Amino acid sequence: METVQPKSRDPKETVEDGYALNLAILFIVGCATVFSIYLYHNNGAKYWLLNAFGKVSSGTVLTATQAAYEANDPDNYEKNVDLWTSAYVMVVRFTPEGGTPQILSFKKPQDIMGGQIGSEMEISYFPLNPKIGHPAKYVPNLRLDGYVLLGSIFAGLIAILLSVRGVRRWARFRKKMRRY
Repeated sequence: METVQPKSRDPKETVEDGYALNLAILFIVGCATVFSIYLYHNNGAKYWLLNAFGKVSSGTVLTATQAAYEANDPDNYEKNVDLWTSAYVMVVRFTPEGGTPQILSFKKPQDIMGGQIGSEMEISYFPLNPKIGHPAKYVPNLRLDGYVLLGSIFAGLIAILLSVRGVRRWARFRKKMRRY
């Protein structure tokens, strides 16, 4: 009985396949970082803006009602499953420094709602755009989103740089192989 030996591959094809594999892996990493940035950009950016530049103002709770699930709501991601079923929407009116009164709404789980209608609540807001605001007490709860966003951006930049480097190296390799 004869044993069939696998056909030996051309070493040039093996090297070229290695370049293609590296770029495929970097493409998958890039897709994962884009998805992560999409999920965390809202709360992550809010955390960094309010943490670095936010000012605090006192606000009045206008309403606190149980939220209905909305498919198009940016907070309805898998990372916020609790908000899908037991969230409450709290509407707060506050006046930023030297500005006009603003009304903001926040979707929070029932256990951290706090504040009855008419009670005072500290609101942290971004001075250049007061519509970017969050209850000051709960800004630290956005920390994870902020760090995930920062890590995703960093990973995306590394993936882009490595992809550019890989494409250049692959192009040089192919150019050299034309001579043979």
